[in-house]
Amino acid sequence: MAKSIVLNKKNMQNIRNMKKKVFGFLVVLVILSPFFFFILQNLGYKSLESFDEALYATLARNILKSGNFLELRYNGEPFADHPPGSVWFMSLAFGIFGVNEFSARIYSALSSAPFIRHWSQIIFQKSRLERSTYVGVITLVYNESQIW
Repeated sequence: MAKSIVLNKKNMQNIRNMKKKVFGFLVVLVILSPFFFFILQNLGYKSLESFDEALYATLARNILKSGNFLELRYNGEPFADHPPGSVWFMSLAFGIFGVNEFSARIYSALSSAPFIRHWSQIIFQKSRLERSTYVGVITLVYNESQIW
């Protein structure tokens, strides 16, 4: 026998909450989509400028060339000054899109989206105690050097 769904107050409240979440997600998606268009359209326009940008791109290219994701090398020497997380994602982008400026910058551009979403949730939806806990978790997640 098929189960029938009983529409009581609790189920109706769950349906309303789900509709609010879906609507909120769609609103955020509609608002952020133009920003992503403007962020992503010029990622490969200019050459790599700063020393750090070129350094990380070189590390990622070396990872892609050697196939060794565990040991970062710069000019043939082991490089352990920075955590490897962003370099790993940059080398993944190099593997997908090829070695170019767009690939070197795509990880940084796309990683801004969850960061913006998390901070907006902190500001608009959480109580004071939840905010402080959430800020601590976000700091640990986004600051990989704390773990490394």
